[in-house]
Amino acid sequence: YWKTMISSLPPTTSSLPQAKLDIVAVNSLILKLEDAVAKTQNHSKDVDILVLSGDVVRALRGGRVTFCKSGKDRTAMSVTLEQARIVKQYENKVSNDIYDDLILENANLYRAFGARLSVAEKNVGRPLYSFNGLQLQFLPKVYRPPQSTIQDMMLSMKARDS
Repeated sequence: YWKTMISSLPPTTSSLPQAKLDIVAVNSLILKLEDAVAKTQNHSKDVDILVLSGDVVRALRGGRVTFCKSGKDRTAMSVTLEQARIVKQYENKVSNDIYDDLILENANLYRAFGARLSVAEKNVGRPLYSFNGLQLQFLPKVYRPPQSTIQDMMLSMKARDS
C-alpha cells in the first residue's frame, strides 16, 4: 500500500511546517520496519518491530494506542520506553538505538516515579508492577523495570490472578 501511495505524492505534502509529511523519512522508516519483520523468526517477539511501527505512525502524523491485557505492566514498559525516546528526539539528540543508556535511564525514571505506577496501584492495590523473577528473565532489556518497582513473586502472582 505504501509503495503505491508514495508514487503519487510530492516529496513533502504541505507548505505548513507543522503539517509537512516527510515522505523520504517515512519511506526510510518503512524500509527499516520491513527489514525488521523479515529478520524476525516465527513466533518470536521483536522489540524493534514495535518501536519502528510506532515511529512510522508518528511520522505519518497518526495516532495509536499501546496496551496489554490489564493495561498496566507491559503497557507501562512500552509507554515509558516510547516517552523516553520521544524526549530524546525533541532534545535534538535523535537516537535510533533503543538500547541507548540515556533512553533506558529516562524510561526507568518514568517507571519508578511516573504516572504508570498509579495505574498499577488502581489495578492491584499497590504501586508496583506485577512481574515475577521468571517473567523478568524473558522480558527484553528495554522492558525491564527498576527492581524497586516490582512486587515479589507470590504477591505478583496473586495480583495477576485477581
